[in-house]
Amino acid sequence: MSISEAKPNWEARALSQAFAEKRWEDFIRTTPTLAERIAALEKAVAALQCKPRTEPPEWPNIISAVSLTFGIQEDQLLGKDKHREFVEARQLCAWLMSKTTRMSTTRIGTVMGFTRHNTSHAVKATENRRETDPKFKAMADALLARFNGSKCA
Repeated sequence: MSISEAKPNWEARALSQAFAEKRWEDFIRTTPTLAERIAALEKAVAALQCKPRTEPPEWPNIISAVSLTFGIQEDQLLGKDKHREFVEARQLCAWLMSKTTRMSTTRIGTVMGFTRHNTSHAVKATENRRETDPKFKAMADALLARFNGSKCA
């Protein structure tokens, strides 16, 4: 990226700020009490946080999140090491990809270094572990919620 491309467009920014200030003035004028203003702002913030995901997540983001959660390097996650922590992280990663992306088991296997059969096994193993281990279930559900978006009413 050149320096001219990195320069911000100050005119557009000024127009955007003027528009935002006008909307803020309208909001203050039409919402008389402080309690109503706070309620309206909280509702707006909640709507922004609960905005449903329209696109499936990208698989590199899933790999990064799982490696950070387990405290391992991405190359260890994608490697062939059979230590329990790496295997569980790989299985969880495959399970998340199967639940949140439109990737086939073959494609997930290609990304993770599995065969299609191993991917199916990883998904089943993660589902079984979620049923028996409450801590693992909480961690898996938190990651799943992160990539599926919030479950808002």
